[in-house]
Amino acid sequence: MLIFVVLVSALFTLTEGVSCLECRQFGPVADPFVPSVIKNEDLENVGSCEETLKECTYEKCYSIQYFNETAKAQAQIHGCLGKGWFSYHSLRTMRWYLGSRGASNFKKWKTCSEDGCNAD
Repeated sequence: MLIFVVLVSALFTLTEGVSCLECRQFGPVADPFVPSVIKNEDLENVGSCEETLKECTYEKCYSIQYFNETAKAQAQIHGCLGKGWFSYHSLRTMRWYLGSRGASNFKKWKTCSEDGCNAD
C-alpha cells in the first residue's frame, strides 16, 4: 500500500504547469486581426501580452479569436487551459462558455504545451 501511495505521489509531482500569456486583445473586425487594446486578466490596459505571463496549474495554454458582442469588436484571448474530470477543455467547451456570454464567429483555436507558446 505504501508503494502505491509513493507512486501516485510521484506521478502528481512530475506533472507541473507551464507559463502562459493571460490577456485579452481587442481590435476592429478585420482580417488579419490587429489589436488596438490589450488588457490583463483583471481587464486593466497593458502594453503587450508578454507582460502577462502566468504560471499555470496544468500543462497547456490556449488562444482563440471571436467577435465580442458587448465591445462590438474582434477579440482574442490567451490563457491557461483548464481541465475537466478526465481531459482538458475542448474547443466545444470554450465555444459554449464564451458563446453563453455573447461571443460568436470563433476562429484560430490553438492549444500548446510550452512556456509562452500562446503568444501569436
